[in-house]
Amino acid sequence: MEVLLDTASAVVATSLAAVAVGAAAYLSSRKRKHEDVQERSLPVARAVAGEEPKAKRARVTKQQVVPSEASIVDLLKQRAQNTPDKVVYVFLDDNGKESVVLTFADVDKAARRVAATLQQDAGLKKGDRVMLCYPPGLDFAMGFWGCLYAGAIGIPVYPPYPGTLAKDLPKFNRMVEDSGARVILTNRAYYMATQLATAKSYFSGSVSWPKDIQWFSTDAISNAMADRYEPTDCTFDDLAFFQYSSGSTSEPKAVMISHGNIHAQLKTWASIREDETMISWLPSYHDMGLVGFILVPIATGARCISMSPIAFIKDPSLWMRTASKYKGTHVCAPNFGYALAARKTTKAQVAKLDLSHLKQCICAAEPIRVESLEAFTEKFLPAGFNPKTFNCGYGLAEVTLVVTGQDPHKPQEPTVLAVKKSALEQKKSAIVAPKGHNSTDICTLVGCGIPMPTFRVIVVDPETHVQLRDNQVGEVWIQGPSVAKGYWKREEYTKEQFQATLKDAKQKRQSIGSSDKSHFLRSGDVSILDKSHWLRSGDMGFIRQGQTFITGRLKDLIIVRGRNICPQDVEQSVELAHEEVRPGCVAAFSIETSNQEEALVVVAELR
Repeated sequence: MEVLLDTASAVVATSLAAVAVGAAAYLSSRKRKHEDVQERSLPVARAVAGEEPKAKRARVTKQQVVPSEASIVDLLKQRAQNTPDKVVYVFLDDNGKESVVLTFADVDKAARRVAATLQQDAGLKKGDRVMLCYPPGLDFAMGFWGCLYAGAIGIPVYPPYPGTLAKDLPKFNRMVEDSGARVILTNRAYYMATQLATAKSYFSGSVSWPKDIQWFSTDAISNAMADRYEPTDCTFDDLAFFQYSSGSTSEPKAVMISHGNIHAQLKTWASIREDETMISWLPSYHDMGLVGFILVPIATGARCISMSPIAFIKDPSLWMRTASKYKGTHVCAPNFGYALAARKTTKAQVAKLDLSHLKQCICAAEPIRVESLEAFTEKFLPAGFNPKTFNCGYGLAEVTLVVTGQDPHKPQEPTVLAVKKSALEQKKSAIVAPKGHNSTDICTLVGCGIPMPTFRVIVVDPETHVQLRDNQVGEVWIQGPSVAKGYWKREEYTKEQFQATLKDAKQKRQSIGSSDKSHFLRSGDVSILDKSHWLRSGDMGFIRQGQTFITGRLKDLIIVRGRNICPQDVEQSVELAHEEVRPGCVAAFSIETSNQEEALVVVAELR
C-alpha cells in the first residue's frame, strides 16, 4: 500500500520539489560619467558600444486599439472577439517542446467554463475568495482568469508538496483561514497526488487539508459549462486577487490588489507590441510571473512562451535557447536567473544562438549584482546580446509589481556605482569612491532606474519621517496608482505601512517621479490614497541623479558598534572571497552576545 501511495504521489512530487528549489532561491532575499569617481557601465559592454545587432529587430505592426478604461477582463473578451485565433500562451515541456498552445479564444472559453463552475456548482458570489493551488503549467492561468470572470478573488499560492504535507500544510491552512477561502482550484494530477498523500498521512496522524472546503479540478470541467457563464460587473475599486507576502508564516499578510491597481500597473508595460514575444520560467504564484507573464500578454496582445521553473533549474540553457528559437523580445528574471544561465550555458550552445531580437532583459525581485550582469553579457555577447537591453528595476507586491525601471524607449547599459562602504554603514550616505580607493571599503551597487509614469519615489528617515536629500540612505517611500488597498483584515498594519505621512507636511523638497500635475489621475483610472499618504516599502536605499538605488531591507539591517551593516553586502563579499564558496549559499545574520551586544554571524556552504 505504501509503495502504491508513493508512486501515485510522484505524479507531481518531482515537479513540486524542483519548484521548491527555484522558489527558495527566488524568494530568499527581499532586492554621467565623472572623471574622478567610480561610476561606470558594465566593463564588457564597452566592447559592443555603437555596434549594431547582428540581425534586424522584429517587424513592428500597428498596435490594436483597446479602450483606455477597459478592465483586464474586458480586454481579454475583446481580444477573443477581435483576434480569436491569435496564440497568446505557449507552454513548453522540460525538453523545450510545445505541450500546450492557447489562443485568445481558448483562454476566454476556459475562463467562462471555470467562472460558471464557481458561480453555479460552488455557489460563489462576487468577492468570495478562491485558492489557486497548481503545479507549473497553464492550468493556473485558466483558473486565475476564471476567478476574474466570476468576480471572485483569486489567491495564488505555492502548492504544498504531497510528500511533505506535515511541513507545507500548516502555512497553507493559515492562509485559507485568514482569507476565508471556500474553494480550492487545481488540476487532476495534483488533486490525485494530494488525496493519496493525504490518505497516507491520515494513518500517521499528520496534519490534514482544511475541512469544509470544495475542490475543483479545472481541467476536468466540461466545455459546455462555458455557455452557462453569467457575466459579472466589476469596477476598478473591486478586489481582483490577493498576494500573500513572504513574511512570517505564523501571521500571513495578504496584499489586496484591485482591478484598478492592475489597470494602472499594466499601463507601465504599454511599450510591448502585439507582434513581440515574451519568454518566462517564473512561477505563476509570484507577482512577477503572474502580472508580467499572464496579465501583460493579454493587455498588450504579445505572445508568451513559458516553461516550468523546474525546466530552467534542470537546464538553465533552455531559457536563452528558447529566446533564440522564438525570437524572444522580452525576458525577466531575478539576479540569480541571469547568473545561473551564464554559468550553465556552454560556449557550444551559445554559438548556435541568436539573441539579437531581445529588447528588454528585466532584472528585479532581489538584489542585483554587477558580477551577474557582467557574466551574462560576456557569455552571450557572441550570440548578439546587447547589454543595453538590461532593464534593472525595483518593485514589490504592495504596488502590484513594478515601481522603477529604465525607459524602454531609451535603452542604456545599467548604471553601476561604487560607493564607500564605511560611509554607508556609519554616515548613512552614498559617497562615491574615487579611483584608487581601498577595495575593501567599496560597495558596488546597480541602479534600479527611474519611477514609472504617475509614480513618485522619495527616501525618508525611517525614525523621524523626514524626507532626505539625494545620496542620503533611508527608507524608500512610494506613491502611485497601482499601490494596493492594504492588507486583508490588518487595519492597523495597513495604516502604518500604506498611510505613512512626512513629519513636515509642508516640505517642498521635490520627490523623484511624476510632477504634481501628472499625479492627479483621470476619472476612472483608479481611486488613489490621499496625496499626503505614502507606502513604506521597508527597503533601504537612496536617490542619485533621479535614479533609485536599493541597499537592503530595513528589518534585515544589522547594527554592530554603531555601524549599519547590510547582510547582503556581507554575503556577497564572502561569496566572492573564494571559489570554493557555493554561490547563493551564504547567510549573514546577527545574534545577541552575553554582553547584550549585537554580533555578526556568517554561515557559508562550500562546494
